[in-house]
Amino acid sequence: MTNAAIAIWREAAQIVRNMQTHTPPASEDAWNFALDRASKALEQRAAELERGDTQILSQLKSLFDKFQTDRMATKDILRELEKNEVSPGASLDSRRLSRELARHGVQPVTFKIGESATKGYVTYPTKTQVGLAAAWRQYL
Repeated sequence: MTNAAIAIWREAAQIVRNMQTHTPPASEDAWNFALDRASKALEQRAAELERGDTQILSQLKSLFDKFQTDRMATKDILRELEKNEVSPGASLDSRRLSRELARHGVQPVTFKIGESATKGYVTYPTKTQVGLAAAWRQYL
């Protein structure tokens, strides 16, 4: 989910809260109770999305620290996350990883490992992205 999507969930919760009457007759108590439960559920969903938003960043920080590297191929990242069973929610593939990290200004880049070029993620900024280190500082 993007920050805009999280904001939409929060806005929906606010709309539901605003629908409550402030001096309800007895027959409106059930209405206000239902609205209160709905707004809390929407807020909870927004909070879950927000936590999930940084979970992959946190997992990548641990992974890059573990291997003491400034770059990792996407396939290696996915393999390690799967091995450690730390990918949140639905299965993580290269597209989902890219979408999740794009929200933080991080994009996959092509770099060399030995003689072969590969696509993956780096901790340092490039012309096209901020680098994982900047995202870690800002969001963790």
